[in-house]
Amino acid sequence: MPAVKYNYNVEEQVQDLPKRAKYKTAPNRDNNQQVRRVPKTTQEKVLAFDFALVCLGAVVAFVFIVIYSFVATSETRLANLHSEISNLNYENIDLENKLENVKSYYSVDTKVSSNASFEKAKNVIEVEQIDAKTVEHQEPKGSNLNTVTGF
Repeated sequence: MPAVKYNYNVEEQVQDLPKRAKYKTAPNRDNNQQVRRVPKTTQEKVLAFDFALVCLGAVVAFVFIVIYSFVATSETRLANLHSEISNLNYENIDLENKLENVKSYYSVDTKVSSNASFEKAKNVIEVEQIDAKTVEHQEPKGSNLNTVTGF
Protein backbone atom coordinates (compact mmCIF):
# COMPACT_ATOMS: atom_id res chain seq x y z
CA MET A 1 0.00 0.00 0.00
CA PRO A 2 1.62 3.28 -0.98
CA ALA A 3 2.10 5.84 1.72
CA VAL A 4 0.09 9.04 1.73
CA LYS A 5 2.14 12.03 0.58
CA TYR A 6 1.62 15.47 2.01
CA ASN A 7 2.94 18.54 0.24
CA TYR A 8 3.04 21.51 2.56
CA ASN A 9 3.13 24.96 1.02
CA VAL A 10 2.49 28.21 2.73
CA GLU A 11 -0.40 29.13 0.46
CA GLU A 12 -2.22 25.82 0.10
CA GLN A 13 -2.25 22.28 1.37
CA VAL A 14 -2.54 19.47 -1.12
CA GLN A 15 -3.18 15.87 -0.18
CA ASP A 16 -2.54 13.14 -2.70
CA LEU A 17 -4.54 9.99 -1.98
CA PRO A 18 -4.28 6.74 -3.85
CA LYS A 19 -7.32 6.30 -6.04
CA ARG A 20 -9.16 3.02 -5.97
CA ALA A 21 -12.41 2.21 -7.65
CA LYS A 22 -13.76 0.22 -4.66
CA TYR A 23 -13.74 3.05 -2.14
CA LYS A 24 -16.03 6.05 -2.23
CA THR A 25 -15.33 9.06 -0.12
CA ALA A 26 -18.02 11.22 1.38
CA PRO A 27 -17.83 14.93 0.66
CA ASN A 28 -16.65 17.28 3.36
CA ARG A 29 -19.35 18.69 5.54
CA ASP A 30 -20.11 22.34 5.23
CA ASN A 31 -22.21 24.16 7.72
CA ASN A 32 -25.15 24.37 5.33
CA GLN A 33 -24.77 21.01 3.57
CA GLN A 34 -25.84 17.65 4.87
CA VAL A 35 -23.60 14.65 4.44
CA ARG A 36 -25.12 12.15 2.08
CA ARG A 37 -24.84 8.52 3.09
CA VAL A 38 -22.42 6.44 1.13
CA PRO A 39 -23.72 2.96 0.29
CA LYS A 40 -22.02 0.20 2.24
CA THR A 41 -19.74 -2.21 0.53
CA THR A 42 -20.33 -5.94 0.59
CA GLN A 43 -17.60 -6.48 3.16
CA GLU A 44 -19.14 -3.92 5.51
CA LYS A 45 -22.54 -5.57 5.10
CA VAL A 46 -21.05 -8.97 5.94
CA LEU A 47 -19.30 -7.55 9.00
CA ALA A 48 -22.53 -5.93 10.19
CA PHE A 49 -24.39 -9.21 9.69
CA ASP A 50 -21.68 -11.13 11.58
CA PHE A 51 -21.86 -8.63 14.43
CA ALA A 52 -25.64 -9.03 14.56
CA LEU A 53 -25.27 -12.83 14.66
CA VAL A 54 -22.72 -12.62 17.48
CA CYS A 55 -25.02 -10.34 19.47
CA LEU A 56 -27.94 -12.70 18.88
CA GLY A 57 -25.83 -15.69 19.95
CA ALA A 58 -24.76 -13.87 23.12
CA VAL A 59 -28.39 -13.08 23.98
CA VAL A 60 -29.45 -16.69 23.35
CA ALA A 61 -26.56 -18.00 25.49
CA PHE A 62 -27.51 -15.64 28.31
CA VAL A 63 -31.14 -16.79 28.14
CA PHE A 64 -30.06 -20.45 28.25
CA ILE A 65 -27.83 -19.78 31.26
CA VAL A 66 -30.73 -18.14 33.11
CA ILE A 67 -33.10 -21.01 32.23
CA TYR A 68 -30.49 -23.60 33.26
CA SER A 69 -30.02 -21.90 36.63
CA PHE A 70 -33.78 -22.09 37.23
CA VAL A 71 -33.82 -25.77 36.27
CA ALA A 72 -30.82 -26.54 38.50
CA THR A 73 -32.40 -24.85 41.54
CA SER A 74 -35.67 -26.67 40.87
CA GLU A 75 -33.84 -30.01 40.70
CA THR A 76 -32.10 -29.23 44.01
CA ARG A 77 -35.39 -28.36 45.68
CA LEU A 78 -36.97 -31.51 44.28
CA ALA A 79 -34.13 -33.67 45.62
CA ASN A 80 -34.46 -32.07 49.07
CA LEU A 81 -38.22 -32.62 49.08
CA HIS A 82 -37.71 -36.24 48.03
CA SER A 83 -35.34 -36.89 50.94
CA GLU A 84 -37.72 -35.17 53.39
CA ILE A 85 -40.63 -37.27 52.10
CA SER A 86 -38.59 -40.46 52.48
CA ASN A 87 -37.69 -39.53 56.07
CA LEU A 88 -41.34 -38.78 56.85
CA ASN A 89 -42.41 -42.13 55.35
CA TYR A 90 -39.92 -44.02 57.54
CA GLU A 91 -41.08 -42.09 60.59
CA ASN A 92 -44.69 -42.84 59.66
CA ILE A 93 -43.92 -46.57 59.42
CA ASP A 94 -42.36 -46.51 62.91
CA LEU A 95 -45.34 -44.64 64.34
CA GLU A 96 -47.78 -47.10 62.73
CA ASN A 97 -45.89 -50.03 64.28
CA LYS A 98 -46.03 -48.37 67.70
CA LEU A 99 -49.74 -47.69 67.25
CA GLU A 100 -50.43 -51.31 66.34
CA ASN A 101 -48.49 -52.40 69.42
CA VAL A 102 -50.52 -50.07 71.66
CA LYS A 103 -53.76 -51.22 70.03
CA SER A 104 -52.89 -54.86 70.68
CA TYR A 105 -52.21 -54.15 74.38
CA TYR A 106 -55.44 -52.18 74.60
CA SER A 107 -57.44 -54.98 72.97
CA VAL A 108 -55.92 -57.57 75.35
CA ASP A 109 -56.66 -55.29 78.30
CA THR A 110 -60.28 -54.83 77.23
CA LYS A 111 -60.69 -58.60 76.70
CA VAL A 112 -59.26 -59.30 80.16
CA SER A 113 -61.46 -56.70 81.80
CA SER A 114 -64.59 -57.93 79.97
CA ASN A 115 -64.05 -61.54 81.13
CA ALA A 116 -65.31 -62.09 84.67
CA SER A 117 -62.78 -64.81 85.50
CA PHE A 118 -59.86 -62.36 85.23
CA GLU A 119 -59.52 -59.53 87.67
CA LYS A 120 -56.96 -56.76 87.80
CA ALA A 121 -54.80 -56.54 90.86
CA LYS A 122 -55.94 -53.97 93.35
CA ASN A 123 -52.64 -53.75 95.18
CA VAL A 124 -49.07 -54.94 94.65
CA ILE A 125 -47.76 -57.89 96.66
CA GLU A 126 -44.05 -58.13 97.31
CA VAL A 127 -42.50 -61.60 97.11
CA GLU A 128 -39.15 -62.76 98.42
CA GLN A 129 -36.48 -63.77 95.96
CA ILE A 130 -35.97 -67.48 95.57
CA ASP A 131 -33.05 -69.44 94.20
CA ALA A 132 -33.80 -70.57 90.66
CA LYS A 133 -31.66 -73.72 90.98
CA THR A 134 -33.89 -75.29 93.57
CA VAL A 135 -37.06 -74.97 91.53
CA GLU A 136 -37.80 -78.02 89.46
CA HIS A 137 -39.85 -78.09 86.33
CA GLN A 138 -42.92 -80.27 86.53
CA GLU A 139 -44.51 -81.87 83.53
CA PRO A 140 -48.18 -81.08 83.00
CA LYS A 141 -50.48 -83.83 84.20
CA GLY A 142 -52.66 -83.80 81.15
CA SER A 143 -51.22 -84.37 77.71
CA ASN A 144 -53.99 -82.36 76.10
CA LEU A 145 -52.77 -78.74 75.69
CA ASN A 146 -54.94 -76.00 74.29
CA THR A 147 -52.91 -74.10 71.71
CA VAL A 148 -53.86 -70.67 70.43
CA THR A 149 -53.34 -69.86 66.80
CA GLY A 150 -52.92 -66.38 65.47
CA PHE A 151 -52.14 -63.22 67.34
